[in-house]
Amino acid sequence: MWSLGACCAAKTDREETLRNSVETSTAHQDAWRTALEAVGVPGWDWQVQSGELYLTQTWREVFGQSELNPNQSIEYWRSLLHPEDLPHFTAAITEHFNERNPHFNAEVRLQRNNSTFGWVLCRGRVVEWDEEMQPIRVVGVDSDLMSQRALQESESRLRSNMMMLRQTERLARVGGWELELDQSRLVWSDEVFRIHDLKIGTAPSFEQSIHYYSAQAQDVIRRAVEEARQIGTTFDLELPLLTAKDRDIWVRMLGGPVYQGGLIVKIAGVLQDITNQRAKDQELQRYVEEVEHARAQIAEQANALVAQAEELAK
Repeated sequence: MWSLGACCAAKTDREETLRNSVETSTAHQDAWRTALEAVGVPGWDWQVQSGELYLTQTWREVFGQSELNPNQSIEYWRSLLHPEDLPHFTAAITEHFNERNPHFNAEVRLQRNNSTFGWVLCRGRVVEWDEEMQPIRVVGVDSDLMSQRALQESESRLRSNMMMLRQTERLARVGGWELELDQSRLVWSDEVFRIHDLKIGTAPSFEQSIHYYSAQAQDVIRRAVEEARQIGTTFDLELPLLTAKDRDIWVRMLGGPVYQGGLIVKIAGVLQDITNQRAKDQELQRYVEEVEHARAQIAEQANALVAQAEELAK
C-alpha cells in the first residue's frame, strides 16, 4: 500500500514532469517562431491538437493581411483554402502524418484580402510528436506562386506564339532579321536561313550576307541600310538573290530603324521569298500583254474591213 507521503511524492513528480514538458514545448515553440520571423518567410506554426495557428508577419504581408492578429486557428486557414483544393491538401498532410513522406507539400489556392484566389506552394513537416506518435506541432511555409504561375503562363504563350510564328514563316516564306549596329552582328530567323538554302545556325556577317546578291543589288542594300542608320528611313526592296545551292530567286527585303533611349541601335526587318509571286505576276503581265496585242490586232482588222466596206460603197 502506498503511504500518503509516497502518493504526494508521486503526484509532485508527475507535476514536475508535466511542467518540464510544457516548458520544453514552449521553448521549442518560441525558437521555431523566432526562426520563422528571422528568415522573413511566409511561415506558420500549427499546434495540431489544440488547433492554434501562428502566422508570421511576412505571411500576413504577403497575403495582404498585415493588420491581422498573428494568433489564429487552423480553421481560419482552411476558410481561406479553395474548396476544390481541400481534398488534395488533406491527402498530402495525411500521408505525412502517417509517416509515408518525410514532409508534405501541396499546390493550393488561398484567398487574398481582396477575395481573389492565388496559387501557393504549401510545405511543412511535423517537428514534435507525442508518445503515441501523434503530431503535436507542424511548422510550414506558404510560398506565393502567383508570379511564378504568371511567368509559366507567359512562357507557355510565348512558346505557342513562337510555334505559330515559325509555321507562318514556313507557309509565307518570310523570315525576320536584325542588324545590331554596336557589334555589327546580324541575326536571322530560321526561315531566312531556309530562303538562302543554308543550314540553320549562326548568321553570316552583314557583308557576307549581301554577297548572295548581284553587285548592283549590294550597293542598293548598303545605301538603304546606311540611310536607315543615319536618318531613320525605312526601305522596301525587291532584289534577285543567288542561294547557296545556286538557285536564282527573288526576295522582298523590308527594314527600318529600332530605337532605344532615343538612339538607333538596330536595323530590323523581314525577308520574303517572292519567287512564285513574281512568276505569277510575270505570267499575268504576259497574259495582259497578249490580250492587248490581240485587241490591237482585232482593232486593226476591224479598221481594215471598215476601209474595204467604204471603198466598195463608192
